[in-house]
Amino acid sequence: MGGTKDFKEQGVYQYKTTAVINGVKVLVGNNEPKHNLPQFAGNSVFYARAVEGEIKQIMIYRNGKKVKRIDTGHKHVNKTTGKVFEKYEIHVQDFVSPKKKGGKDTTDYPKSKLEKALAKLIGRKVP
Repeated sequence: MGGTKDFKEQGVYQYKTTAVINGVKVLVGNNEPKHNLPQFAGNSVFYARAVEGEIKQIMIYRNGKKVKRIDTGHKHVNKTTGKVFEKYEIHVQDFVSPKKKGGKDTTDYPKSKLEKALAKLIGRKVP
């Protein structure tokens, strides 16, 4: 894991926390519009992104690096299975397993207890 310089280069410090909901920090980019959450995390394990006051995306980090993203608001197709996730279906993109599977897309519905618990925050209003 890199130091402060690496975080600055990756743009982590371009975000600010607008709320904390169930221990998940909701971030807004200082240079709007920010389309995605940071690639790297400081001390947090989860970051969420709100669009128009509603949580649309949650990133899960391990050792400061992104592991999974719980997402909605766009159509997504799993390139391995052909499974289609419609625009408002919550899906989980795995950034670790595809490397183990030759780079193939392993997007699926929330399966683990953690993924299901975090998925319940999608659509929640941000104060």
